[in-house]
Amino acid sequence: MAIVFVMLGAVLYVVSGLIRARSLDTELQQKAKVYARRWPLPPDRRNRPPRQLAPPMTSAEAEREGLDLGLIRRAEVQQLLAGARVLDMTGRSIVYTDQGALIPEHIRSDLNVNGIYGNTKVQGYDVRVFTYPIQENGKTVAALQYGALLEALKSDQADLLRVMLLMIPVALGVTTLLGFVLARRALKPIAELGDDIARIEADNLSKRLHVTGHDEFAKLSTRFNGLLERLDLAFKKQKQFVADASHELKTPLTVIRTRSDLGLRAERTPEQYKEHLQAIGRAAHSMTQIASDMLLLAQADENQLEIAREKVELKEVLMEAVDLSPATAKEKVNLETVNGAVIYGDRSKLVRLFRNLIENADRHTQPDGHIQITASKGPSSVSISLKDDGSGIAPEHLDRLFDRFYRVDRARDRQQGGSGLGLAISKSIVEAHRGTIKIASEIGKGTSVQIDLPIA
Repeated sequence: MAIVFVMLGAVLYVVSGLIRARSLDTELQQKAKVYARRWPLPPDRRNRPPRQLAPPMTSAEAEREGLDLGLIRRAEVQQLLAGARVLDMTGRSIVYTDQGALIPEHIRSDLNVNGIYGNTKVQGYDVRVFTYPIQENGKTVAALQYGALLEALKSDQADLLRVMLLMIPVALGVTTLLGFVLARRALKPIAELGDDIARIEADNLSKRLHVTGHDEFAKLSTRFNGLLERLDLAFKKQKQFVADASHELKTPLTVIRTRSDLGLRAERTPEQYKEHLQAIGRAAHSMTQIASDMLLLAQADENQLEIAREKVELKEVLMEAVDLSPATAKEKVNLETVNGAVIYGDRSKLVRLFRNLIENADRHTQPDGHIQITASKGPSSVSISLKDDGSGIAPEHLDRLFDRFYRVDRARDRQQGGSGLGLAISKSIVEAHRGTIKIASEIGKGTSVQIDLPIA
């Protein structure tokens, strides 16, 4: 800021000096042109005797009368410079015989018709001189010289410099104070933003930043609140996932512990040991399946789900998925598909996808219910629709169906072996194949699943 003020002051000083010098030159030029219009001079104005000027004042006289000798000398020079000096081409004065050329070398026959400027000294004072030609029939016959002291110009510039030197510290003080106030005012929202952020803890992401106005800080706060909302949702899902995973693993672990304690508590018959081992095996298998499903979902979250890219016939995938489904599901399925619909993807994961959906539909339909599977081929994708006529799902559950361990009827699903990860896994497989999956349902009328996959 200080450098800017100094630079502005320097520019102002230089420009002011140039403007004053230009004004002085213009004044001298105008005087010369006005006088030149009087030419030729009448005889009574030529060759006049020397002017009667007051004799120069001595320093003793000035001291005795209490006058400033410097001002007296300047006034005497101004008296000498008063009026025009009219000179012939030899430099001799035409009007007053005691007047000579201020700058003799400017008196010449080839003098520029617009006149020329120059500087000289008179009794130690700097003088600005303008020489202007007087012409008759295109020939220069005389010249006019006007002079003016440069002392006033220098004095004005010195006064301006002093004022500027006094004003710069004042201006710097004012701008510093103003800058401090403006900076504090501008940084206040940042301080408030920092305080709000400091109050947000990892275990309480529900707090939000205070948003006021429509400036950049308000936009930043709004976007940060959006980030907090996403983080809060992610943390809640993570906590819920851990709690649900612990709950799911608790049941088979309880079975294993209970059965092993019972088997070791007393002597048992071979049949009883076999029964306990079979129960432990089923529980271990359930734990293995849950761990495998959780690993698959973790890989999908990190975009590391391994997909074998190969051409797969959709009809064969759907038929295999039906064959691997429980007998109760096979009796309900009616498959309608098209030949030649080829998908570029992982056959085993696609089979798992449709098997999950078929088993899920089977659990939500009556023993005499129906599961209709149809497939159609479009220009760039194939659409697979799976509809059942089961009990249907309430609207408030539809948005959470793909959440991990989420169940509409938790008690019934555990009894039937559902882990709550089937739909989450199905969605991960579809997205890994760059497809989409949607679920629609209506209470009492059933549920429909729509899947679109790109064709090879």
